[in-house]
Amino acid sequence: LVTYPSPTAGVRLNTMIRRYQVAHLTLQPEHAQGLLNCAEPAQLSSVRRFLLVGGSVPEPLVRDSLTRFRLSLCECRYVPEFAAPLTMVTHAAVRAAGSAPAEAPSRFSGNIGALLPGFSVRFMDLAQKQLQIIPGAPGIIRLSGPSLVRSVLSKEDSVGSCYTMPYLGRVNEKAELCILGAVDAFSKVRGELVAHAQAEAALCALLKVDPQDPVRRIALIGIPDPATAGHQLVMLSTVHKKVIPNDTVGLYYGLINLKVSPQWAPKHILAVPSIPLLPDGSVNYEFCRRGIQSVLGAHK
Repeated sequence: LVTYPSPTAGVRLNTMIRRYQVAHLTLQPEHAQGLLNCAEPAQLSSVRRFLLVGGSVPEPLVRDSLTRFRLSLCECRYVPEFAAPLTMVTHAAVRAAGSAPAEAPSRFSGNIGALLPGFSVRFMDLAQKQLQIIPGAPGIIRLSGPSLVRSVLSKEDSVGSCYTMPYLGRVNEKAELCILGAVDAFSKVRGELVAHAQAEAALCALLKVDPQDPVRRIALIGIPDPATAGHQLVMLSTVHKKVIPNDTVGLYYGLINLKVSPQWAPKHILAVPSIPLLPDGSVNYEFCRRGIQSVLGAHK
């Protein structure tokens, strides 16, 4: 049963699951929560695979599922809608009694799966987007194959019959496609790939910013750096009321003291009243980049 119900459809779904002895469930976390809240163990006794997509799975939901129903929730944090039809399912298939064992599911975080026959993937350099790199190294994912949906292809994201995904990925040792995150959440600084979330956590420690604060205080944005053909990092900060040149120097040496890469240090700090966010709570990178380039251009 693969469905897109409302979060309140739990009673109806539980009835269907028991009636038709459903073995496979694919739901979003909030819908799974609604389903489990009103389910009895007997109603879900037929379920063998419970796949959650479209968001992070809360730890209490995982514990509840194991304790009450003995069901292990399989989280796919990154399942881009354009990659899913092109790849094999990453968890073990439900098999009939007496049949050959199915391949064990991959436990790699962010794994999508092996490409189906006829499809290919290339990885492009994060900074120089037309430069192809080896599959084992992280790069922008470019997919090609006979059944790419035409509606998702546009002049901006396609080259011939290839679809360029807005995600950074690589191929693991089992030749499975792995998604590392959105392209905007990474920068390439002097040849080093910088994950913004990791760098922001280190900077929060230096600035004594509570990482659990519901209000976002800093954000790293990567903008093109003509001098290196890569990126330079700019930090938007609500912590700083006034920025002085020594602030960036202090962060650089502070990161060295933390024994992390000094390349995580921002080249510029811009004091802002708030961090521009999208409705889902993520940083509005496009808006931030335009504003940064406007401000830095005005200071040249």
